[in-house]
Amino acid sequence: MGGGSSRREKDTADTADQEEQVRQLFIKSDLDGSGHLSRREFVRIARVLVPGVSDKQLKQLFNQVDTDNSRFIDVDELLNWVFSDHKVRLNVADALDADKVEDKDTDEIIRELKETHARKSQQSKQLHMEQTAMSKDKRKSERQVGEEAFREELTVFLQSREGDDMSHCEAMLEKGESLGVSAVALEPLQNRMEFILDRVASKEARHKRVKQRERHRAEAQAEARRKRFVDEELGR
Repeated sequence: MGGGSSRREKDTADTADQEEQVRQLFIKSDLDGSGHLSRREFVRIARVLVPGVSDKQLKQLFNQVDTDNSRFIDVDELLNWVFSDHKVRLNVADALDADKVEDKDTDEIIRELKETHARKSQQSKQLHMEQTAMSKDKRKSERQVGEEAFREELTVFLQSREGDDMSHCEAMLEKGESLGVSAVALEPLQNRMEFILDRVASKEARHKRVKQRERHRAEAQAEARRKRFVDEELGR
């Protein structure tokens, strides 16, 4: 019985020693002192703890160890993983050997940088699209409000004296166009302007006819006077 008790005590001591080694390994690998391991920091020791692991397997392994899906590994997660795999436990001492842990995993760093850049680029693109959509909606809303106000103003304008004056109509048309008012909203104003032009044209035509009649009457009177003068001269 004494021998069994000694073995249990030895196993307990070995476990405590190995747990301390894992904690030392965690501290050593936490290069930025953040209190957790990033993917890059984890990969540096995982390549020693699991010799021959592929890049694809490393990604899967990180997700497996990161049980809370925080994208970082804390010391408890590292301990749980190490003590759940006997083969991994055997390599803890090697992982503590500074000469066997790579200072940098270039491929992994490049891959992470590319992933980060792609993610940020996608987020930036999505944000730009959302801001553009919001800006378009805002401009559309402002244009609708402006057009409704213009319609009301135009209704009052067309019922006033100014609505019969071409210069005032032209000023109102310019205002509507500057506000981006639709052609449909401007149609009543354009119809009024055409009416004014037709009315002016009719007045000018009547005036022209009157002038022509007056000119013909004057010419006829002049011709009559000329004839009388000729007749009087011949009579003498």
